[in-house]
Amino acid sequence: MEVLAKNQDIIEQSLERAAEVMDDFSGAVYKRYFDLQPDAEDLMSHLDDIVRGKMVAEIIRLLFVEDYHQEADYLRFETKTHADSYFVKEDMYPDLLTAVVASVKEGAGDIWEASVAQAWQKKQEDLLAALRFHIVPV
Repeated sequence: MEVLAKNQDIIEQSLERAAEVMDDFSGAVYKRYFDLQPDAEDLMSHLDDIVRGKMVAEIIRLLFVEDYHQEADYLRFETKTHADSYFVKEDMYPDLLTAVVASVKEGAGDIWEASVAQAWQKKQEDLLAALRFHIVPV
């Protein structure tokens, strides 16, 4: 449990640093994401910056979840809705998280070191595993 708490503290500190120094964290995330997933830009073209910001806020909320089993119904609902209504493909989720982590890394600057990278890698793997488990095949 101590390692989990330490990793959460590391993630929180690096996110706080990124938020302090970046003028538009959500914009940085989406720029990177659309570079990785050009099709996603078309899928999201109808969304304004407020909705995109809310989506990033929800990703950040999920990064602080300790037990994804408690989010099972939510994750299942969201991934099914994304697939059915917005044509989101399963391979879009890892790239979105990669864009989040890369943006945090940029904003974290000199506090990004091996322990920070490891904490983020572990959290990214955990969240992706939860998402994959709850994605409902189309």
